Amino acid sequence: MKFGVCTTADNWAAAAAAGCDYGELSFQSVAGMEQEAFDGLCAQIGQSGFASEVMNSFLPGSCRLTGDAADHEAALAFAEAGFDRAVQAGAKVVVFGSGMARQVPEGFSVREAAGQVSAFAGKAAALAAQRGIVLAIEPLGTGECNLIHTVSEALEICAL
Repeated sequence: MKFGVCTTADNWAAAAAAGCDYGELSFQSVAGMEQEAFDGLCAQIGQSGFASEVMNSFLPGSCRLTGDAADHEAALAFAEAGFDRAVQAGAKVVVFGSGMARQVPEGFSVREAAGQVSAFAGKAAALAAQRGIVLAIEPLGTGECNLIHTVSEALEICAL
């Protein structure tokens, strides 16, 4: 069994010294870093020997996946650029929680929204797989999102 810790680039050395097996960085943060900061992070990861096997916080809420305002092309462009950086940072898994991005708008069909998320997830998973990354759907609590609360619901999204 491996133990990881969700952390930031600023806390990377402390997380490595704490005895965990790997650190879990924010995908959004890594994708949005200036190139110089990202290069520094990769150097820090390499020097520490402390892997960044997993990344969380996949999409920002501004990347709408559901409803009439859904923009999958923008979300896929963000994901693709981020996946390239995730590979450089050593990630093998990206966790797709992204509650605000997948939130079903009031009055919108939950079934249609689930189909939208499924369509996006399939395309994003293919982009990730091309880079050797697994995209893992995270069930979220009802206070975080109104879609995909259980593992069985996540499996339904995969099957749509």
